[in-house]
Amino acid sequence: MILMNLIIVLLASLVFSYLANCIKLPLVVGQLVAGIVVGPALLNWVNPSTVLAFLTEIGLIILMFLAGLDSNLSLLKKYLKPATVVAVAGVLVPLLFFLYFGWQFHYSGQYTWLLAVLFSATSVSITAQVLSQYNRLDSVAGVTILGAAVVDDLLAVLMWTFYAAYFKLNGTSTSQPLWLQLMILLTTLILLVIFLWKIMPRLINLINPVDLPGFFGGFCLLLLLGLSYLGEQVGLSSAITAFLIGLFLAQSPLKKKIQDQIAPIGENFLIPVFFAGIGLNITLKGQLSQLLVIVLMTLIAILSKWLGAAAGAKIMKINRLDSAMIGTGMVSRGEMALVIANLALASNVLTAKSYATLSIVVLLTTIFTPIVLRWQLGLNGRANF
Repeated sequence: MILMNLIIVLLASLVFSYLANCIKLPLVVGQLVAGIVVGPALLNWVNPSTVLAFLTEIGLIILMFLAGLDSNLSLLKKYLKPATVVAVAGVLVPLLFFLYFGWQFHYSGQYTWLLAVLFSATSVSITAQVLSQYNRLDSVAGVTILGAAVVDDLLAVLMWTFYAAYFKLNGTSTSQPLWLQLMILLTTLILLVIFLWKIMPRLINLINPVDLPGFFGGFCLLLLLGLSYLGEQVGLSSAITAFLIGLFLAQSPLKKKIQDQIAPIGENFLIPVFFAGIGLNITLKGQLSQLLVIVLMTLIAILSKWLGAAAGAKIMKINRLDSAMIGTGMVSRGEMALVIANLALASNVLTAKSYATLSIVVLLTTIFTPIVLRWQLGLNGRANF
């Protein structure tokens, strides 16, 4: 049964990717729609399972690793300041918008703050795939978006930590004081960067001469998954950890060999499963009564993140079109928002119905990003179509 589900997901991903390409949409849109069509939302041929969730997580890690591998570290350093301003503005504006939204709808303080924290987060896995498809990862917009994603992820972790501590959520708070949790997070990030910068390249060079089939690729995959797991254990998302690993390995003379080993399994198998998996998690049952809330939340989520990120880019004197692209690239909420939603569900802050509502809004922001970004890339006149 598991194998049949996987066959259906992969077949649907191929078919809908082809159809998306035929109507000039990014392939990722087709893969997202594939999951919605074969999942509980429509045909109900495939239901989310532990195995699919596992493959989806691996697909996300490989996707962000490959995005890091395709990035330019020197360019990222150059645009670190604009990226930081974009991230901060892109967090503050949605935070304020959703606090006002919750107040207007008379939601509880706990639920209102959850909305504010959840929709302040950004996921650029979709954006990274679109930029990669059109060879724009090393553009001003691409580098700024990816840099902002790292800062945004840290801010999201900090906000959730404060939220969980303040509301004393079951299963999320620890006996450690808040300042100690933050110190552990910061120290781990610094140690991770030192390891990626100084030690990891030496390990890769040490393994390179071993002439055994699959040994080099297997070691790189082990390193990627192991470090992503460690990052996740201290509060960093596995996606951002994987991106940082790829970013530092992009400077290695063995970059192409690493890419040739890892990319095929990601691009041909795990990455399509990841995007289809997002669609599989959507259910429409009981959501008709929430239609107005879904529409309003989606509009606010898109507008607030776009305004904040684009304004941050303009403040840093990035041109108007690139600023607009940066705003669009930061709109997608994706896995980071869903992680927060899952934590809130486990802590009984969310009901199953409200979790489904928020998941639909997250999906709609995720679909919005590649469609509009592709159009903006066309306006830019610098993408290969």
